[in-house]
Amino acid sequence: EAGLTKIILPEFDQMIETEQENPHHYLNVGRHALAVIKQINHLAKREQLDKKQWVALCFAGLLHDVSKPECKTVDRDGIAHFYGHDKKGSERAGHILRRLKFDNYTIDFVKRLVNYHDERFEGGKKSLRRIMNRMGREYVPYLFLLQEADLLGQSNYMQQEKLGALEH
Repeated sequence: EAGLTKIILPEFDQMIETEQENPHHYLNVGRHALAVIKQINHLAKREQLDKKQWVALCFAGLLHDVSKPECKTVDRDGIAHFYGHDKKGSERAGHILRRLKFDNYTIDFVKRLVNYHDERFEGGKKSLRRIMNRMGREYVPYLFLLQEADLLGQSNYMQQEKLGALEH
């Protein structure tokens, strides 16, 4: 309301203006990001994260959909799609965090989580090993936390099924 995001984080203003016309979401992109951060705060207490991990996870929650405004397409049925927003978002998150003078650890942490936040697992050790090899073993627990927070910040449409698959 004060207009600070226009100066500090103009990307967030774009996120607030971007609606997500699909059954998985009931909030616009920006409000969804805020809902994800709220969920991360609850999960961080449960998991007893240290401050550095918590801050990085919050920024991953804030920026995980940062490229949705530029990737948005709407099909004939009026359903919005955001193809490639994860990969583009990873690079954009890195630029934003560098601009905000974050340390290399936080930038790398956030970029990895944003890049893989929509990665879904078929289950089994092979699938888990594959993602661990691609993103780094130490980041996988945080990826699961981000995915849980992301699902909890979405609509109720298939939410229990998605949470069940993530838990599995």
